[in-house]
This record gives sequence, C-alpha cells and structure tokens, in this order.
Amino acid sequence: HKWIDAGADAVIGHHPHVIQGIERYKDKLIAYSLGNFLFDNTSSNRKWGGVLRLSYERDTGSAACLRAASFHPTIVVPTPGHHVTIAKGKGFKAIADRLIKLSKVKAMTKTAWTVDGDRLTTTTPAGCGAP
Repeated sequence: HKWIDAGADAVIGHHPHVIQGIERYKDKLIAYSLGNFLFDNTSSNRKWGGVLRLSYERDTGSAACLRAASFHPTIVVPTPGHHVTIAKGKGFKAIADRLIKLSKVKAMTKTAWTVDGDRLTTTTPAGCGAP
C-alpha cells in the first residue's frame, strides 16, 4: 500500500512460488505473488502460476487509469522438460478458486475476481471506461 500511496501505478510481487492474492487499492493493483512460471518444483500448488495483464488509459486529468486487469492461470507440467501450459478444466478451477479466495481476505480490500472464459477479471472502477 505504501508504494501505491507513493505514486506507483501497480506493484507486482513474485517470490514465494505460490499464488497469493491480487487486490485493487486506490484504483491501482497489487499482485502479491503470481506463483510459478518457469520453475521445476511441481509439487502441490507450487506448480500453479499465471500471467497478469494490465490495460491502462488516461483519465480526464491525464493520470494513468487501470482500465482492466486479467489473470490467465498456468500450470508447470513436469514432462517433457518442465514447461508452462495454460490451465484448463480442474486445474483452471483450482487456481481460480484459490485466487478468488485469497483476494477477498480482510487484510486486503476484498477485491472481487470473476471467471471470464479462460481468465479471471476484476471490475473496472467508475470513471475509467469499460474494458
């Protein structure tokens, strides 16, 4: 929150190798951890990750405005050679459920994510236009 308060448009964390919550804070975005992308530890939920896509536009005051945010779940597949693939079926549902749950915790601003086809999206704040 302090980084957003200091002027950052987004804060993207990525170290603990597990998906953590993603929240909107003051119409900005904080992703605490995007999970795994290219890491060979494929035990339990450590094989889960995702690609975060942020789209910005200028509001009437010329400031950057987060227009849309989407999270595309991925899974590290152990063979051949540990590679990333788009999560589907049960894998997609497990990752989506985890992100939705973790993003609604009291310590965050209870950001709502919804399933939109093969990705999760957040709502667009008023005054920033439709996605």
